[in-house]
Amino acid sequence: MTSSLRTAFQFCFRQLYSTSTQRHYSPTELTVNLLGSPEGQASARTLRARLLGSQRSSVSAIEELRSSLSDAIEQSFSRSSGKGVNTKASLRVRLSKLRQHLPAYWITNLSQSHLYAPTSDSIIIQSSLTRSQASNLDDCWKKLYEALWQASEIGLIANEKLKKSSAKMSRPIVPNPFSERAESVNRNCEGMATKRFLVHKPPPRSNQPPFKLHHTPLNFWRFGPSTQLISRQIRSTTFIGQKPDIPTLLCTPMSKP
Repeated sequence: MTSSLRTAFQFCFRQLYSTSTQRHYSPTELTVNLLGSPEGQASARTLRARLLGSQRSSVSAIEELRSSLSDAIEQSFSRSSGKGVNTKASLRVRLSKLRQHLPAYWITNLSQSHLYAPTSDSIIIQSSLTRSQASNLDDCWKKLYEALWQASEIGLIANEKLKKSSAKMSRPIVPNPFSERAESVNRNCEGMATKRFLVHKPPPRSNQPPFKLHHTPLNFWRFGPSTQLISRQIRSTTFIGQKPDIPTLLCTPMSKP
């Protein structure tokens, strides 16, 4: 009996401690920078459920939004391009009046949407689907609801991703025993690669072509009776990369062809 009472007391104490330590932000305090914390994510979800409902695009949620924001929205009718007189409905939502009702990061996301008019600092929504003013006005309110829902979604993290990120952040960092070994191996490999490159580096190429005697003209051998024999023997011998020894060729006996 005492153990069960002790466990119940501990459970109640933990619940009270968790609710007291968890902070809930007001709509004006909830900016984009606070969405990175779990408290900011929880406050954003509670505010969206309170202002837009738990189910998206439900009729009751749109009616509640229409009744709560009727003071901050200006509605008007104008002539459309088709048939009918003053059937085009338009809503002008001034962001200065919405700052009292909506979270701050909603206002930031709405100011970056395609519906934002920077000259008047407001959001303009128009509809001319039908010839009825009431149906067009209802369509404008649906578009406004969708715009607010999209503005509330930007910056929110899914529940599973939030749990995974929090678990990853709370997980202790375990040092990898193979990291130092891998770093030393990489360093040795880099040193071997540089040494191999330095040892087996090929010699620089010269722009001059290799010396070939049989490609050069033999104008200096035109004197004397044995010019043809010497020139034939020189032409038959190819010297690549070195000059011929002319005195040695002159001293060696040459056979007649």
